[in-house]
Amino acid sequence: MRGLADRPAPELPVYAPPGALDAVLALDERRMLSGSFALHEGSPGAAWELGPFRVDVFDLPHHVPNAGVRLNGGGRVIAYTGDTGSSPS
Repeated sequence: MRGLADRPAPELPVYAPPGALDAVLALDERRMLSGSFALHEGSPGAAWELGPFRVDVFDLPHHVPNAGVRLNGGGRVIAYTGDTGSSPS
């Protein structure tokens, strides 16, 4: 809805692995969503600074490509894995 409003909101930054949004974007014409988000692709193994955080992306064992995220900032850490299987790492 961000791109369809009479007064579109500023672009929403979206951080995702390459190709992660392909299925979602296939539901609508890309031009309908133009300007509603700014995609920043980060492959597993990538790391970058985002505001006060260091962001690390990890590949997770799953039947489809899946990534976990670890945020470090201010001496604290939070990690998000989503759906994954067990792994020695």
